[in-house]
Amino acid sequence: MQRNNFERDNLAMASITVADLRQAEAEEGRKEPISNERVRALRKHVTAANGRVVGSDTARARYRGMIWGTCLILGGPSLWLTINPADVHDPVAQIFIGEHRHG
Repeated sequence: MQRNNFERDNLAMASITVADLRQAEAEEGRKEPISNERVRALRKHVTAANGRVVGSDTARARYRGMIWGTCLILGGPSLWLTINPADVHDPVAQIFIGEHRHG
């Protein structure tokens, strides 16, 4: 982001009122685009920042897109494997559930 854009957006976002946010909420509830330019700028910046947060929905969607893109370029995996070991014979898990081995 360029400095002049940041300063412009910062001034615009500082003037957002609760009424502006409520109007934007109502518009989104009706599946309409947000009409307030300042609220749109705020949403754009929040979404961009959210994409940098590890584990956020935006970051996960970005990773999912990267995985699909890699599959398209290199081909998908030929084998899917999910390992889910059972805790039935795990001594630590048995202690946690109150099972005690004798001998």
